[in-house]
Amino acid sequence: MNQFVDFITNHWMLSGAFLVVFLAFSLLELFRHRLGIPEVSPEALVQWMNHQGAVVLDIRGDSAFAEGHILGSEHIPASHWENKMARLNEWVEKPVIVICAMGNDAPKIGAKLKEKGFKQILVLKGGIQAWKVAGLPLAKS
Repeated sequence: MNQFVDFITNHWMLSGAFLVVFLAFSLLELFRHRLGIPEVSPEALVQWMNHQGAVVLDIRGDSAFAEGHILGSEHIPASHWENKMARLNEWVEKPVIVICAMGNDAPKIGAKLKEKGFKQILVLKGGIQAWKVAGLPLAKS
């Protein structure tokens, strides 16, 4: 126990930085859990698209979408989603999988869509970055 206290005392900046990162991560996970939007893996997203007819809603910006997106995904940037409600309402009965860059913004938009009456909202865990890591293809426009 003395070694632990000595380490914290001698490396107080490192210990403080670890504590801040740990608290930030914990709060982010708590926030995601409170939204109640289920997450799916990239592989599960493919299954949802192929077997349940899920709509993939890409909320990234125009340039990020053009650099690479999931084939067949619908593009409505997060900043414009409320202006596009007429288009979104076409999918109110379908499963909608919201994707963003890293998985941080999609739960917020997903929760808002759920409030608007969408039946089944999911998010891609880890966002488009997880899709890339899984080695799945991206279309470019």
